[in-house]
Amino acid sequence: MATVVQENRTYQRILHSDASERKLNEQGFEAVYSSNVSAIAVRGKDLIIRFHNSSIYSYANQGKNYERMMAAASKGKWVWRFLIRPQVAYAKIGSLPLPEDTTETDQEIVQPKIATHVVKAIVPSSADIMRGVLPQISISPIAMLTSSNNGFMGNLLTGLFITTF
Repeated sequence: MATVVQENRTYQRILHSDASERKLNEQGFEAVYSSNVSAIAVRGKDLIIRFHNSSIYSYANQGKNYERMMAAASKGKWVWRFLIRPQVAYAKIGSLPLPEDTTETDQEIVQPKIATHVVKAIVPSSADIMRGVLPQISISPIAMLTSSNNGFMGNLLTGLFITTF
């Protein structure tokens, strides 16, 4: 069984079970620690990505970026920045079900997460911290968000928009 790691972050990363990691390795994948991306592989010149909903996608001629993606602190953000936003050619090539898979659809798994709250933080200087001054943080909901561009009209997704001043 997979473990969802409870961290102080909006999207909780998933650790695969040992059995799932073995299954991924048998299929040529390297399991990754992410809330969205499950595993990564290279086949020929293509970068192959398995998402946590079991879907497997091939990104044409992107195998050269395997090491860059593996080195990224956030695999999901890397996918967005270097594959989805630049509209790199891709194809769904199948699925590899694992017991810990999420129930998200393919559309949901690649849909951008929209902030639902504004977090404002006043971080004191080092000197103030040494005197015991604590950061001041406020969290307030954002007004109803709508967008017709991305196909999620009126649908709020979990996320945070963080500002500091």
